[in-house]
Amino acid sequence: MGRWHHCFGLSQHGEVLFVESICDDPAIIEENIKQVKLSSPDYKGRGQDEAVADFLKRIECYKATYEPLDDELDR
Repeated sequence: MGRWHHCFGLSQHGEVLFVESICDDPAIIEENIKQVKLSSPDYKGRGQDEAVADFLKRIECYKATYEPLDDELDR
C-alpha cells in the first residue's frame, strides 16, 4: 500500500466532497515529505533525514486505520 490523502470541502451545493489520492511510489512519497512536511512546525529544528524517517513511521501508523472510499457506499 502507499500513501493516502483525504481532502474534503464543500461543493457548490453545500455537499461534502471527498477526494482520495493514492501513491505508492517511494521516491514521490519521499520528495513530497521533503517539499511539504519539512516546513511543518512538527519538524522545526530537525534534520531532513530524521524528519523523513519520522514521517514514514507516521504513514505506517496511518495504514493501521485507513479505510479506502467505496465507490458504491460513498456516493
